[in-house]
Amino acid sequence: MGSVVKFAAVNTKIKSLEGKFLTSEQYTKLLQCKSYGEALRFLKEETSYGEALKPYNVSEINRGKLEIILKKYYVKKFGTLRHYFDGDYMKLFNILFMRYEIEDLKVILRGKYIENDKEQIYSLITYESPLNYINYDNLINAKNIEDLVDKLADTKYYKYMKPLVQSVDKEGLFRMETSLDFSYFSTFRKFVKRINKEDREILKRVNGIYCDLLNIQWIVRGRKYYNLIPEVLFNYTIHDGKYLNKEEIKQLCYAKTNEEFFEIIKGTPYRKVFNTEEDCLTERKMLTYLRDDLNKLRIRGEMNISCLIAYLELFQIEIRDLISIVENKRYNINFDEAVKHLTVTI
Repeated sequence: MGSVVKFAAVNTKIKSLEGKFLTSEQYTKLLQCKSYGEALRFLKEETSYGEALKPYNVSEINRGKLEIILKKYYVKKFGTLRHYFDGDYMKLFNILFMRYEIEDLKVILRGKYIENDKEQIYSLITYESPLNYINYDNLINAKNIEDLVDKLADTKYYKYMKPLVQSVDKEGLFRMETSLDFSYFSTFRKFVKRINKEDREILKRVNGIYCDLLNIQWIVRGRKYYNLIPEVLFNYTIHDGKYLNKEEIKQLCYAKTNEEFFEIIKGTPYRKVFNTEEDCLTERKMLTYLRDDLNKLRIRGEMNISCLIAYLELFQIEIRDLISIVENKRYNINFDEAVKHLTVTI
């Protein structure tokens, strides 16, 4: 009964919010827009994203600004849903939000690394909200990377970043940024133990698929672009997968050829997605798989956390698709070619 009471109201709200997702007809009309400006006007005047775009003159919105506006709109909806919960479930929202906060933290790190001024860094901030663990002003005012990390001393991120400060000058930010990603997955892994079993399994399923997809993409990228040895590839994988266990991930890292790599993939559920090296490098392939799995959860409409998690992830994927469509308009990419970059089927 407790689960029914907990999720009845929020599932009703989510059903209403899902009704604002773009329809196939709206996607088609957006794809048929003749220019970047026309696509923005369509989003503002003919879709639910008009709520986010209302304060802006579309002629003054570049691609980067559009992404920030839509992601801030996501943060607003994320915060609204959080208020339906209390206790550990409310705290869960803070943990889930770490993924997005880490993206902003990376923006600040990169800004300090290349010595951007404060205004430049502020202009790229997306996820500032009451859910944050970090103090943006303090970090942006830091003198350098070391000072920035010291200002994180009271946060979950400090122990992951402090040991790597001295390596930044020689190695850049790669290890530090990867360590931040690990901080999220480690925090998530520990926290979900406090959630009831049914919801915990749903959370672990969605997170596990996400980890599997990230690992596959990372291994292929590490081999192709960085020529990394298997030991290094394996050290930077995430061992929280749904369908790929630690030994299978290790086999992928140590595969001597692409043929051997994809032979291993054939023995997993991801064989339908990843058949070539190019598939593994394409974010769309990953997100399409994730979207299909999330839709299965959503359609069940069960009185548990599945509808909430599916909505939050599908919302992010839709924003990614919209940005892809609008960006393609800047380069006059035709309808059929633009569709290839989307997770939705038109």
